[in-house]
Amino acid sequence: MNDIFTNIIFILLGIDTIRVIINALGFYKEEWPFSWIIYGKKRPSTIEEALIKLGYSKQITRNITDIISPAKVFRHLDKKDDEWCYSNLIKLINRCMVKYDRAVNYGNSMTEYYIDTMSGFHKSDENKHIMHELMIYLLKKHKKFSPSFIITPKNGNPLFGWNIASSLNIPILLHKHKNESSRVSPREAESEVCTAPSLFNVNFEGASLLDVNKKSEGILLDCNISGGSQIIWAGEEFKKLITLQGVNNKRCPTIKYAFALFRVDDDSKADKQFIDAGIEIKCILKLSEDVKHKIFDLKENPSDADISVIIEELKKVGYLLLPPQSTNMQSTIKNGTTYGENNGI
Repeated sequence: MNDIFTNIIFILLGIDTIRVIINALGFYKEEWPFSWIIYGKKRPSTIEEALIKLGYSKQITRNITDIISPAKVFRHLDKKDDEWCYSNLIKLINRCMVKYDRAVNYGNSMTEYYIDTMSGFHKSDENKHIMHELMIYLLKKHKKFSPSFIITPKNGNPLFGWNIASSLNIPILLHKHKNESSRVSPREAESEVCTAPSLFNVNFEGASLLDVNKKSEGILLDCNISGGSQIIWAGEEFKKLITLQGVNNKRCPTIKYAFALFRVDDDSKADKQFIDAGIEIKCILKLSEDVKHKIFDLKENPSDADISVIIEELKKVGYLLLPPQSTNMQSTIKNGTTYGENNGI
């Protein structure tokens, strides 16, 4: 009898030793099935309780635990749907709209409206929260929720880019505008005034965090796209400066997709420029001047019926851009499949 109990004890100790080793190495992801066996069910809540006791607010505590466990960023969106996404984006646009006295040139088209999502993100916690959720939902819909890095134009909405990158626990690179005085031109690099790696690190703030000799895929990201020139230029210069460093083009960081919450207009010229640059745009919706006018005229707290009218109008003209609802997308996330360099996002 004693031998049986001794053997049971040794088996349990052996299993626990394996669990501790897996926990220490961390190769079994927390979002995978039965990860609680390795990491315990109380781990995130214990951290949250400790932070709250130390005086941190619930919002800051949530941000910290999201960084510790990036999978949590997506988990709470499993019950959201496209209708929720379109509705909340239209409400956001309504809150951020400014009307000019007359039509002005914005991007590649004339418009009476400016959608100031950058200021909206900075000045309102409500906007900041919903913009974050909408972008995460968009990434999830396209199964691109594990990029290796994010590139955002410095003259775009860098705080929004940083917000998404930090929640995913990945680096962000800020691309300097061509008129910024601290930029170095490729011509200077070619004349050996500046080495290619230095040029990369100067023109893309944060580039030193990226291993240029390791295969990875990042995304371009901003809150919205009008003409698209800043996003396109960031993608083109990134590719050029990676090539200038003489790295193996099969084992280096790459960029293929540009993500934004919405497109300000239906600009066929911008479409061609993106295609020529080898960049695919991924957005939730795009706008026409007529739809912008109707969104601007919505009352401060529009009803679901008012929002539905606008969604139907966008649907009729093909301006709702989310891919069709996937029947297995939520189960894929719940089962722990991740997308990144191993899946060629």
